[in-house]
Amino acid sequence: WWDIFFELTGTEGILLERSKTINRFRITQCPWKIEARDVSDWSLSFQNIVGKTINPTATAERLKGMCAGDPYCEYVYKIEE
Repeated sequence: WWDIFFELTGTEGILLERSKTINRFRITQCPWKIEARDVSDWSLSFQNIVGKTINPTATAERLKGMCAGDPYCEYVYKIEE
């Protein structure tokens, strides 16, 4: 799902790890990067909604965020077994 979404939105990143239960991405170019840091959490909320719609045991976690001043975003998606 995320591969298709990234292609459609112009998001660029590096796949750090992928298995049946974990998916780690480093986003290096994000079309959603905005200056307003107070609304930056919408992306994580959106990802949790999409993930739980596809698989109720899925979770998303943002380790770093460009809106928080980091040079890239890093997300970890996990599926509980």
